[in-house]
Amino acid sequence: AIDLGGTNVRAAIVDSSGQISGYIHRPTEGERGPDAVIDRVVDTLDAALDAAGRQRTDLAGIGIGAPGPLDWRSGVIKTLPNLPGWRDVALADRVSASTGRPVFVENDANAAALAEYTYGAHAGERNMVYITVSTGVGGGLILDGALWHGVYGSAGEVGHITVDFEGPVCTCGSRGCVEAIASGPDMASWVEAKIRAGDESSLRAKLDGGQSLTGRDVVEAAQAGDDLALATLDRAGRAVGFAIVNVTHLLNLELAVVGGGIANAGDLLLGPIRRTVEDNVIYGTADDLHVEPWSLGENVGLLGAAASVRSRLSEA
Repeated sequence: AIDLGGTNVRAAIVDSSGQISGYIHRPTEGERGPDAVIDRVVDTLDAALDAAGRQRTDLAGIGIGAPGPLDWRSGVIKTLPNLPGWRDVALADRVSASTGRPVFVENDANAAALAEYTYGAHAGERNMVYITVSTGVGGGLILDGALWHGVYGSAGEVGHITVDFEGPVCTCGSRGCVEAIASGPDMASWVEAKIRAGDESSLRAKLDGGQSLTGRDVVEAAQAGDDLALATLDRAGRAVGFAIVNVTHLLNLELAVVGGGIANAGDLLLGPIRRTVEDNVIYGTADDLHVEPWSLGENVGLLGAAASVRSRLSEA
């Protein structure tokens, strides 16, 4: 299993029960271009095999979770955010040629949904949405027990559901997307604007010192009781909650799992999400719907990559 990110490449060996061994992580070094990153992926995988006492021939397959846009059928990366030079790169074919094993590439948020469905605390719930709230907001859908890709593989883009049509401009160019309200950078920007407008916060000292805020700063301040940070997480939670409401009204789900770095805020984020869902889902249409935190934590990417191999091989 390989989790390919803009900062790090993570690799591990995962057995059929979801047990992880040989975990290795290394800097992606994306500034060196696609060829160097692909070499890095293969080298990191080999290091994980060595650490686990395994060989390439022991692998049923190799799963790679990566940001999109990508073609999950062919394993071609259309482009990678924050990594220069990635345009129509045949990642699956190139890693397969280097390793001699079948390789499957999956969008990282889709992979995370598949991980929670396959290995998580609520494994087997057949209709669910997974939402990751971190640097961005992404998602994946499990419908009738299978990962739902849609026509072009971009199903589950929960972060770009509009929840405020007069809201802030999103990176996608639209207004009021969930991501523009609930992502770490956007939460930090909102707090910075409020402080500059005169709101009091313990985070003012960092701004006055010439430093920018991060989503982690906001979460930590909220956990320490900062009123403005708490209001920011409440606002973010309501945005995610309305996204869950909209998806549930469309698809009649039984489970929503919320993960990602911002989800580490716990009930400070989950509380407003759950209240929003409870207050706004049409009565009688989703009586069994429950909202839960991720159960796999930071391993969700690796386990998702492994689950994608398991799923794709079963379809072959």
